[in-house]
Amino acid sequence: MLHPDDLFIDVNCCFLPKRLAVQISPLWYRKARKPGQPEVDRVIAHALRQIAPTYDCTYGYTVNDRAGNTPLSVQPEFFVQGNAEMLRRFNGRLPWVR
Repeated sequence: MLHPDDLFIDVNCCFLPKRLAVQISPLWYRKARKPGQPEVDRVIAHALRQIAPTYDCTYGYTVNDRAGNTPLSVQPEFFVQGNAEMLRRFNGRLPWVR
């Protein structure tokens, strides 16, 4: 489970204007799963919330992630527990679902 203050947005869910994408592109240059360092998803999500705090979403499921396909991959429980936690936080009504 993520920390309550960890505002994680999977970067494959982002659709950005070209200028903004170029602006944050240096953030992609990170070693994956380096101990003690945040993953690129968290770094980019944090930067986007600072640079472009006004955003919207499709209000639907737009990504089908593969889980558990390698030992380093996110495991299915991450999504199951994460979805349950979001439902708990938002009293059963997710703000990104219309």
